[in-house]
Amino acid sequence: MYRIIYLKAVEKFLRRLSINQLLRIKTKLELVAKNPFSDNSNLGSLKGLAGGYRLRMGNLRVVYELDTKKKLIIVWKIGSRGSVYKT
Repeated sequence: MYRIIYLKAVEKFLRRLSINQLLRIKTKLELVAKNPFSDNSNLGSLKGLAGGYRLRMGNLRVVYELDTKKKLIIVWKIGSRGSVYKT
């Protein structure tokens, strides 16, 4: 199982969510942590970031990096579909 690490900006975003949204995001990320290479249509790799992936959840996107050597999932950003990919 992979360990999940959230950047400070992501933790701040998560504190503003409702408890239902927060539980939904954490549950999905825990499923990814158990098997990050599953055949899930909501997972996809990112072209601009080596080792970068995204998890699609309705209008939200979770952008994360997968470190297979250290068995880490580093969550870089969570946001709406239109703004999450902008720097």
